[in-house]
Amino acid sequence: GLDRARDVFGVGYDGLSDYYIDRVDMRKLALHGLNGLKTLDPAFAYTADDRQIRLTYGKADARAIALPTGEDPNRWARFTSDVVAESRLHFAPLKDASSEAIYKAVFEAELADLDAFSRYSSADTARQSRASREGFGGIGVTLKIDETGVAVSSVMPETPASRAGVRDGRSEEHTSE
Repeated sequence: GLDRARDVFGVGYDGLSDYYIDRVDMRKLALHGLNGLKTLDPAFAYTADDRQIRLTYGKADARAIALPTGEDPNRWARFTSDVVAESRLHFAPLKDASSEAIYKAVFEAELADLDAFSRYSSADTARQSRASREGFGGIGVTLKIDETGVAVSSVMPETPASRAGVRDGRSEEHTSE
């Protein structure tokens, strides 16, 4: 719901403001992110001035939503989630889109504005990427996965795997103690 969206945007905005050396202009970032909603519904549009944003659909305007002042990522996260929630009331493709599709559209538009190298990964994609880099679970192994199968490529010392006698390499025999 709305609280989860605020949390997701809050973590994202906070991370972006911490990650970049140059100051991140939160107003610009948030408005560029909202432009990403056009990828889900080309009819999505808004107008913004120094004080507010107004969604436009058909010949009518949705309610105006005040723009936050300052650079507090949490305020901008609340603003973004409020605009998304209001947009979902008036634009059918946004109403029908998954929360993950909304997050992806907003964050990808923001990241495209910041640099050419960063990209948004869903929670599942990030988890899979982390697992392929660092190994699976908390047992203390790194796995190598290729067309021939799965092998333990390393075992970290003082982990459940090392205490259980797991060894590196596909062909080593395990000894029981």
